[in-house]
Amino acid sequence: MGARVTKTKRPGFRSVNVRLVAWDKELAENIFRKVGLTPTEAIRLFYRQTINTGGIPFGLTLPEATLAAMREAEPGTAEELSLDDLKTELDAIR
Repeated sequence: MGARVTKTKRPGFRSVNVRLVAWDKELAENIFRKVGLTPTEAIRLFYRQTINTGGIPFGLTLPEATLAAMREAEPGTAEELSLDDLKTELDAIR
């Protein structure tokens, strides 16, 4: 998923094209409609709030399982595997 910014015919404006998973797009747009926003208005609101807050305008958290895995993978704490060992482990779970 990436974004592309292109110039538009309107001076001072830019267009952003984003690829989304179809289901995520549908669910989000249903929510936007319920609160009276178009997708464009919702994206503009996100950009404006990002500018106003100086960061992402909502909390970003990781599930505890992800945090635990990250702590476990800190330098010197994770098991090192050769490529062959990794292939063997992957074959075992297939």
